[in-house]
Amino acid sequence: MLKMNVRKFLRSLNFRIMVFLILIGIIPALLVAGGFLAAYDRLSITQLGNDVRNQCQILATQLSSASYFENMDNQTLEGEMTQLAAPITFTSNRQVAPSPSPAIFFASSVFT
Repeated sequence: MLKMNVRKFLRSLNFRIMVFLILIGIIPALLVAGGFLAAYDRLSITQLGNDVRNQCQILATQLSSASYFENMDNQTLEGEMTQLAAPITFTSNRQVAPSPSPAIFFASSVFT
């Protein structure tokens, strides 16, 4: 008796309408979520590039104002250059982390 009721319900118009409405709601939601994630990834990479560019400009200004190339004793500038030169990788959860070797930076798919 239960099998017959289930089979009857699966063939009913109510069930078909319910499945149709669920699909109409889920498929666009997945597409929109994918679009938002792709846009966020592009934006975060662009923002990271802008941050690095700004840091380079600030460091260049500090190097020229401190006459670093004539007298290379400034430990603060040495530390800033070392920090800026550290390679960057993207982890799977979209966080930026310094990588242990430059090969990881070049092997990552940051710029694709």
